[in-house]
Amino acid sequence: MNVRKTLRTGRIGRLLIAIVAALVAASTLTGCSLKPIVLVYGDSLVSESRAMIGFQLGDSYDVRIVAHGGTALCDWAGIIVGDVRELQPKVVMIAFTGNALTGCMQNSDGSPVTEATAAVKYEADLDRVLANIAGPGRRVVVVGGPPNAVVDPAVVGTVPNQIAGEGLGVDAPIQPLTDSPSVSWGIGTLPAGRVSSETFVNVGYRRVVAKYQTQGMAIMYVDGGMHMRAPGGGWTKVMPCYPFEVSDTQACVDGLVNVRSADFGHFCPTTSAPIAGVVPTCEVWSSGAWRYAAAMTAAVWYGERQTGGSFDSAVVGDGQVTVSGWAIDPDAPDRPIDVHLYVDGAWGGQARADRSRPDVGNVYPYAGPDHGYVATVNAAPGTHNVCVWAINGFGPDRSNNVSLGCRTVTIAPTSPFGNYENLVAATPGRITVSGWTIDPSTSAPIKIAVRVNGVVSGRWFANVPRPDVGSVYPAFGSAHGFNVTLDAARGTATACVTAINVGSGSNQSLGCRTVEVR
Repeated sequence: MNVRKTLRTGRIGRLLIAIVAALVAASTLTGCSLKPIVLVYGDSLVSESRAMIGFQLGDSYDVRIVAHGGTALCDWAGIIVGDVRELQPKVVMIAFTGNALTGCMQNSDGSPVTEATAAVKYEADLDRVLANIAGPGRRVVVVGGPPNAVVDPAVVGTVPNQIAGEGLGVDAPIQPLTDSPSVSWGIGTLPAGRVSSETFVNVGYRRVVAKYQTQGMAIMYVDGGMHMRAPGGGWTKVMPCYPFEVSDTQACVDGLVNVRSADFGHFCPTTSAPIAGVVPTCEVWSSGAWRYAAAMTAAVWYGERQTGGSFDSAVVGDGQVTVSGWAIDPDAPDRPIDVHLYVDGAWGGQARADRSRPDVGNVYPYAGPDHGYVATVNAAPGTHNVCVWAINGFGPDRSNNVSLGCRTVTIAPTSPFGNYENLVAATPGRITVSGWTIDPSTSAPIKIAVRVNGVVSGRWFANVPRPDVGSVYPAFGSAHGFNVTLDAARGTATACVTAINVGSGSNQSLGCRTVEVR
């Protein structure tokens, strides 16, 4: 993989350099390993994504990839079985998308088989391979192909540079997407004369996987195109840029990045027509290859690389605790997730982990910086256990939420607070004061004192139900409102309300209001 000098700066440049290093360090399919072995078999899409797969799995696994453009599952079936028996890998990934270029996928006259025949053969070949490699302690991942933009059957032969049969891996002249001024590429925009189509092997793959899953086998089906689909699931040339792609104007233009090549089926933005199913080396950033690899590696990490993050701090305030940290779901690292808060085991609220954390983005450039969270939860005075959970919303292990930890905090008793909301004189010689107040030292209602024109009129409990207050301060309940009617002389009346402190602290004025009394 040749990386142009112009790409060796910024986040994408750093990623490319690291990816090249991962590719150079890739293992061959010989010898034992102290790390868990991951075997990957596939065609040109795996070839394009080879370095990305190795980089994303990092140093945790010994990743060994066998892939060649234009080949089919039947070309490698015996080799796969032999490698698995010899190397005893922890994970085996099978990612063939339907080529019919080689001898095992051709008729006796050398012509490609029909799509229907190819679909049956791929399904049968996968069944035979799985029967020989599935076993205890091993996960097998079958990767479905991303959607394709195929020739519309209604217009075959009427659009330049289009032929029938491309879905079977037949080499076709290309209509370069970058040289189509009549087309404004948006998400889901299709080339003229083409329609979106699912890779034809996917249905059979899912059927075989389901069969083995019912037998209790650790076999998964993964949609290799999950990160490059238009709304509704169809083919698209462009997708929104990942956070780490935004800063590179060669890759990200107007917030969009190429994910498919000019032949409609591969990934590299500058790829020319494939020869015998083999695409040239990609010399620029290939977001499609990164996304295809991400779908595959998430399946490798399943059950091991969980949603995670950090509970960085818990800062105590008056009757409150403010927590902060960050959280990322590796199955969708570019998307924010939620975090949930609990105080002494009780629900405390939730927050979106979408705040800027450049320090996190520097460590996880493929995820970007927008994964920080800050949330405030109310709590009564005393010692509390505050816990934060990262909510797993993506990938095959969704709903497997992860604790980011707990912290013990102590909230000192403080003075009461509240809001003197209204003063009215609805009837002659009478006024009504209303509002709410809470003392952090107790969840019970406290008293208020009312002075009218400087004279104490009395004390009353602030115990009127106020569900709106209770929703904001759930630890204290809702019975903290006051709505007191008292006598007042005709003329101008100034009524002041004081919240009476309980425990440590002091009485607190909630303010004064003035009204004309009839």
